[in-house]
Amino acid sequence: MTVIGVHPRGPFWLLALAVAIWGTVLLAVGTALATIVRSHGELSVLSDLGALFVTTLGGALVPLSLFPAWLRPLAPLSPGYWGLAVL
Repeated sequence: MTVIGVHPRGPFWLLALAVAIWGTVLLAVGTALATIVRSHGELSVLSDLGALFVTTLGGALVPLSLFPAWLRPLAPLSPGYWGLAVL
């Protein structure tokens, strides 16, 4: 089965579960941010910067092999790393 041009290695239900967990994590982070910001503009900026940071640290924009040695151990702390690992 092909999903958006990607051939998942495992069963489809596992991919659906991973997407559901990823969505839940993003909703939880967004809710936490919404409780501490003062405006929609601040929330938008923090969301965009946070998404860029998580995506980059997870290895989706730059391969982990190109990271400096001190940054590679931090990659597994990013939800983006685990989201990418599932694919």
